[in-house]
Amino acid sequence: MRFFTFVATTLAAVAMASPVPDSQGGYSAHGGSGQGGWNGHAEPLCPAGLASNPQCCQVDVGGVLDLTCQTAPGNPHNIDQFQQACASIGRSPQCCSISLLGNELLCNNPLP
Repeated sequence: MRFFTFVATTLAAVAMASPVPDSQGGYSAHGGSGQGGWNGHAEPLCPAGLASNPQCCQVDVGGVLDLTCQTAPGNPHNIDQFQQACASIGRSPQCCSISLLGNELLCNNPLP
C-alpha cells in the first residue's frame, strides 16, 4: 500500500511540474513580450510528450538514468541558451521524463 501511495504521489508531482505548451506549440515561461528584455515566444527545448522536462545533468547512464540533475539556470528560451546555461555549471542538457531525488529517468538529448 505504501508503494502505491509513493508511486501515485511521484506521478502527481511530475504532472504538476511539467511545462504547459503555449498556443504557438512552444513552452513559454513568461507568456508575453517585454519580460526581462526578451520579446517573442520561447522555442521548445524538448519534444512534447514523456521526456519534456529540460534538465542540466552531470552523468548519463545509457539514456536511462541521469545523475545530479537540476533545472537550467537563467530560464533559457531556446536550444542555444539551454546548452550555454548547462555548460556554465559544467553539465550537459537533457530532456527527461521522471525526476526522483535529483536523478532523472529516461533522458534524451534536446531538440536539434
